[in-house]
Amino acid sequence: ASQAKLSGYPSGSVNRRTFSAYSSNGGSAMSRGDWSYATANMLSESSCVNVAAQSSIDMLTRQLTVNVEVYYTGNSSTSTNKLNVALLQNNVEGPQSGGSSYNPGQILPNGNYNHMHMLRHLLTGQYGESINTTTQGTFISKTYTYTVPASLSYVTYDLQDIEVLVFVSESNENILSGSKSSMSYTNSQGGTGGSGNTCVMTAVPVTEDFESGIFPPQGWTVNNPDNSITWAKNTQTGYMSTSSAYIENSSYNSNGQQDELLMPLMDVSGVGQLSFSFDYAYKLWSANAYSDTLEVLVSNSCAGSYQSIWKTYGQNLVTTTPYYINSSWTPSGASDWKQVSIDLTPYLNGDTLSLKLRNITDYENNLYLDNINVGHTLTTAIEDAQIAEEWARLSYDENIGCIIISDIKVTDMQLEIYDITGKKIIEQGILNSEKTEIHSFRLPIQSKGIYIYGLSSPNKRELKGKIHIR
Repeated sequence: ASQAKLSGYPSGSVNRRTFSAYSSNGGSAMSRGDWSYATANMLSESSCVNVAAQSSIDMLTRQLTVNVEVYYTGNSSTSTNKLNVALLQNNVEGPQSGGSSYNPGQILPNGNYNHMHMLRHLLTGQYGESINTTTQGTFISKTYTYTVPASLSYVTYDLQDIEVLVFVSESNENILSGSKSSMSYTNSQGGTGGSGNTCVMTAVPVTEDFESGIFPPQGWTVNNPDNSITWAKNTQTGYMSTSSAYIENSSYNSNGQQDELLMPLMDVSGVGQLSFSFDYAYKLWSANAYSDTLEVLVSNSCAGSYQSIWKTYGQNLVTTTPYYINSSWTPSGASDWKQVSIDLTPYLNGDTLSLKLRNITDYENNLYLDNINVGHTLTTAIEDAQIAEEWARLSYDENIGCIIISDIKVTDMQLEIYDITGKKIIEQGILNSEKTEIHSFRLPIQSKGIYIYGLSSPNKRELKGKIHIR
């Protein structure tokens, strides 16, 4: 600001040059009404140097690589120039005075402003790296690497929203020429997105029950802008298991901080229908108006920004009764959990799709996630269903991923369900007094495959059959 001799807002510089006809205070800063005139003057001039760049981001390691080429077609008026590499970010939410009046198209539904091309970092320092030969025919090739952090000043770096600009200046002012870099997205798995960029790609279906020892799971990312409490693995509880992902809002002495759990980018080329489901558990700390928030966001292209498709808070977020407890809460049984199912078919607008789950803390209580599943719409066949009807009526509701048992004819029936590896995933007794009720049992991971069910009763032989989800 001092170099540009800024005297008021809004002001800006064009190529760091001082235009005496438009300068507001003897420096390069100008009022916005003069920017177009200064730009037209610059575009009518020739430059002594050409600049080009290609960039790529490894989505797993977050490493940005920028390859730069500079070629002098003429002689610079100064013996030393500066090469600059700048990192910008789009879709940064924040305040903006006068935004609704002068650029209403960038106002978000919540009233904040959607900032574009925001300067976030200078890979070559504030004034760039020196070029000591600036005569015609000079060719320079440079490669820069930078590991993009998860956030800067509490604002998350969304890797798919960043841009790279490269420019050459005379000393610390007067930019001679510049270029916006191309961008590709890569990782060790490879894959190509619908926009032609190379992206991290994972085939669907994608399922995660957080049972493995790694957190976040392979290919997943945690965004923790304030480097405080964030998503972590809980090894004490889950939906019909002992593991889940959770965030300890009860200890998060803050309001409005956002922490995100990002799923791998998925290859959805050729997919006609897609669904997303997950289990979660939550209870408020207090009976007042405070509440944490859970939100699901989707991006349907390799380099696209995210949009919110599901969001809830308050008592609508609560999954059990009573709806609050004045202490840090841990779910103790299956009845404390709720399943959410979202149709992703409307968002299949490209070859890739990514999802993230966002917690917005309000210093209330802990939030738990389990059994995340993205997959094709499933159809189901329950073999031996006619024999099973001697015991009860069995069906499968693919919308909620549940085995439904009704019209029970035997006394004190026991249900067991195993996956194809022989692992028992459901065990539940149904008392004689509950025979007239309808019972539902959710599969911990709703995915294609064969499951084995077993029914037993004190007065009847054991019955086994198959559930084929395809």
